[in-house]
Amino acid sequence: MQEFDFLDSGEVFDSRYRIVRQLGRGATGCVVHVEDLETKEGRALKILFPHLVTEDSTIERFRNEVRILRRISHENVLRVFNFHTSDTGFHYISMEYFDGGTLRERLEQDGGLPQDEVVPVLLSIARGMSAAHAEGIVHRDLKPDNILISEQGDVKIVDFGLAKALDENNKLTATGVGVGTPYYMSPEQLLGEPATEASDIYSFGIVGFHLLNGEPPYTGDSLVDLARQHIESVFPYERLQKVGCSPWLANLLGRCAEKKASKRCVSFDYVCSLLELKSQIVSRAQLSIVDNIEVTQDFYRHLYRNFFRPRKLPYFFICFLFIWLFEALLLINEFNFLITWQVFRLEKQIGMEIPGLRTFFIYRERSLEQLNKCIRSGEELCVDMLSETVDSLNAPDKNGDYPLLMAARYGTRDNLVKVLYNGGDPDVIDRQTGETAIFSAVRGGSFYMVRDLNRAGASIATINYSGDSVFTALFEDFENFQISQVYYPDAGAADEIDQSFVQHNVDVLPFLLKELLRYEGARELADRRGRRVEDFIEAYIREQGRDEFELRAILSNSLDKVPLTNWKD
Repeated sequence: MQEFDFLDSGEVFDSRYRIVRQLGRGATGCVVHVEDLETKEGRALKILFPHLVTEDSTIERFRNEVRILRRISHENVLRVFNFHTSDTGFHYISMEYFDGGTLRERLEQDGGLPQDEVVPVLLSIARGMSAAHAEGIVHRDLKPDNILISEQGDVKIVDFGLAKALDENNKLTATGVGVGTPYYMSPEQLLGEPATEASDIYSFGIVGFHLLNGEPPYTGDSLVDLARQHIESVFPYERLQKVGCSPWLANLLGRCAEKKASKRCVSFDYVCSLLELKSQIVSRAQLSIVDNIEVTQDFYRHLYRNFFRPRKLPYFFICFLFIWLFEALLLINEFNFLITWQVFRLEKQIGMEIPGLRTFFIYRERSLEQLNKCIRSGEELCVDMLSETVDSLNAPDKNGDYPLLMAARYGTRDNLVKVLYNGGDPDVIDRQTGETAIFSAVRGGSFYMVRDLNRAGASIATINYSGDSVFTALFEDFENFQISQVYYPDAGAADEIDQSFVQHNVDVLPFLLKELLRYEGARELADRRGRRVEDFIEAYIREQGRDEFELRAILSNSLDKVPLTNWKD
């Protein structure tokens, strides 16, 4: 293919990126290492083959897929930033740059790897997949080609869901076969059934076998023969035994690669727990115990039985003991949480950590990472405590995420208000996208979040790294988002709407537009292409095919106003 012959080192692509070198080509496009001329940072661009994205529906499907993937923020998943169209008509995805090769290249160079090297790699893959599944995202094509590894052993998973976005319109795969690579696909995918989290676990088991053995467990001269082996053949434990694989690891991989999804490991969290337990066991006696037990869902029960021998005790006494311990932990847990909250507040007031005091408390971690985790899980009490006690709400955590941006993107309105009340800067900017919290609130259709940010003094004059303004996000991305909770200002009492997730309704658009026009100078704000709010309204009315007189009336009657004050009241 000659589509990308212009991507030579030193050339400038899309008026912004200087080409450093090409990293490789795949089924969907070319990956290049570039320097962002605006931020002076390294980036990776995946430029799609033009013949694969010829229809607007395919482009929009890719754009939606990228928006979903941006939710994953984990050190073992290559971060995806945005979907772009270049000034020459090429469609591409901007991503984090990672200096490393694929596991496929490592296997071709070294063959099978020793177990001591494989276990940390598998643990990193499992952690990254666990973070993706926590966001409801299935990879569908987990294989050595989609796993990067550096010389230092750092691991990154790439290409979540992108094959699916292409396949729905371009039919890249064979009839009756789902998205994925046949050597690593689950039986249900080969039978044409939808991929699930269990499908990724199956692929994980096959990848682990390949890393240890140097070859996949199933090979064939044709797709039919290969599919038959995945569906019918017994997992080849003896081949792992020949390369010196420990029984516990062979059993774990075999459990992941079970033919029936219901018999596989229940989640990547469970897989992580086993691999982490293995890495913590150091004595020869403990190794002998773990290497000779069967890896099942009640793994820990088997392990503890070797130490405690509960059969020697009366069953009723054991039950009573466990119930008492459970109730005691609940009481201690709640008490500990409240006391720790007060301790953290005191430490922040005096400007120092009280020596030895934290030893007696369960909740003794106080970090931005934990605060962002609480925001994502919706634990309001935890968010309230940590937003008062962390050193700064306007600094990123180790993943580059700011609490206020997390609250606007994934949290509830209550959590957003808590972060603002405790000193969060409404104009803090995401280093990766150049967007402020107002972008996330507008994209989510959250009228009340927009209003809260307005009253906190947020600015809408920010243009993100793609050159989009807040009005660009409002009119171009608004149709693709759902409204979380009840953000309709005219919906009446909350008890009149019994569902917790309301499907998008265009009725909320006028309210968001009114609130954005309250900002001083809002009507004059333009994106990089020079489009202002009047242009977006006209384009929106034309696309809808009807006269949205309400939007025209809002624009004609609007006056730029200074943001409201005393928002905390």
